Amino acid sequence: MELSAADLFLIEKYKDFLPKKVFDAHIHITKKPSLPDVPFDTQTPADYKRDMGPLLPGVEEIRLNMMPYPARRALSQLENGLRDKSNDYAFSLVEEGCPNVVSPLIHPKDSEEFIWKLTERPGCRGLKCYAHISGEQDLESLPVDAYLPETAWMVANEKKLPIILHLFRKAALSDPDNLQYVNTMAKKYPNAQLVLAHCARAFASWTLMDSIHKLQDNGNIWFDLAAVCEFGTMAACILKNAGKRVMWGSDYNVGMLPGRAISVGSWQDWLTGEDYKGTERALVATENLMAFYQAALLLNLDQTQIEDIFYNNAVSLFG
Repeated sequence: MELSAADLFLIEKYKDFLPKKVFDAHIHITKKPSLPDVPFDTQTPADYKRDMGPLLPGVEEIRLNMMPYPARRALSQLENGLRDKSNDYAFSLVEEGCPNVVSPLIHPKDSEEFIWKLTERPGCRGLKCYAHISGEQDLESLPVDAYLPETAWMVANEKKLPIILHLFRKAALSDPDNLQYVNTMAKKYPNAQLVLAHCARAFASWTLMDSIHKLQDNGNIWFDLAAVCEFGTMAACILKNAGKRVMWGSDYNVGMLPGRAISVGSWQDWLTGEDYKGTERALVATENLMAFYQAALLLNLDQTQIEDIFYNNAVSLFG
């Protein structure tokens, strides 16, 4: 992929900020032929390094938390076997001695026994739920327990594993039901580690700013920065726990799309190619890295804190 002038400009700004080691806590891996409604080609860790490498100059070691892409139509029906095939493909990419890990997709109908066996597969270091594969149509009114089964909490609590949660409903963490769910379940299952993906899906930054102070800190709530492009949102997450439970993520392959997520009025929007009106656009992942760089400058993070968010915190969580 040829980078735009906008990408090259931003990379030049943040390149000296990058550490030598990166653990990308949030990437999607898929095998195209088995998922007809996935907009991306088949991906492997080698594809990631080819695509993301130019955005990460000077990085010498890259580790990945690989999650199957949650294709809505293909994976909502368990009987077609595509969810299992998607997980199988991700696990197939973890070879002996491989530093990468897998967070397989779980379905709201999964039993405790099924999830337990899933976590025993080599390379499994987390669980990924997603509303898109619940089979429900109105995702913006869907409660979390409609796509994250309590059986997952039970297993994660027993095995001290992370659950990667993408919140839905318009207000995200500021939705009263979402906030209550997160606080209640994190307290009920203190050994389970809950990762609030995309800064608790704060693409509309007010959804986090209005609610993060109400988030009860039991030491098991984390944030990943995947696809977030506003440095203030990232800064709020870092300040919540001094950056100890914050991890960088690219949201690959989504991160390779041109544009950025922004807060607009009472909601959010994604700027795409047609929205730039003649100005060259950068990739979402480049904009995301620039936003993290700005957040680090704003908070005066030291090198240790930067390395923690880029690498050490994810190693602590995923092993």
